[in-house]
Amino acid sequence: MVNLDLPLEPVRRQKVYLSTSVDIPQDAPFTVDVNNNSYWRPEPGGVIIGWVDSDEPVSRPTEKVHTDWEFPALALDKVKRLTPFFENVEKTVRQPDMHTSAGFYVYTPDDQPLIGPVPEVPGFYVNCGYWAGVMLSPEAGRRISQLATGKMDPGDNPLRPTRFQEGLGKKGKTLMSH
Repeated sequence: MVNLDLPLEPVRRQKVYLSTSVDIPQDAPFTVDVNNNSYWRPEPGGVIIGWVDSDEPVSRPTEKVHTDWEFPALALDKVKRLTPFFENVEKTVRQPDMHTSAGFYVYTPDDQPLIGPVPEVPGFYVNCGYWAGVMLSPEAGRRISQLATGKMDPGDNPLRPTRFQEGLGKKGKTLMSH
């Protein structure tokens, strides 16, 4: 829209909704196993599971994102490491109970979002590059409002979009690294 070249890389991510008769605690939190990059969260009638394949390459986003046929089995195997009831899910789930979907997450080289003004377009601010999605939105909204109103100096913002040009961006080591 404004012809910016931002350090953003799209990477395909998959997840699976499993409908199951196994009792999934609906008040359970979003649960992450940082040792194998897997996660799960309850959903009505089942559960969403997934894992982050750190070998997934950067690729060009498309409207129709393909899924891998073996992804549900791989994800299920990974989430059961910390949560034993997934062994019962694994024993009872059938192909029609699995609904795999995929989309793109957009990463920066340091796995941190880009938040702040861009010098190339005066008055234009970016707030993008999240691997954690809406989980960071309260702080991101606060930060962008402080920057836009002058309550925060752009140089005091470690998430500023210019940090890579300044040599401050380092390779990330988060759960969702690619």
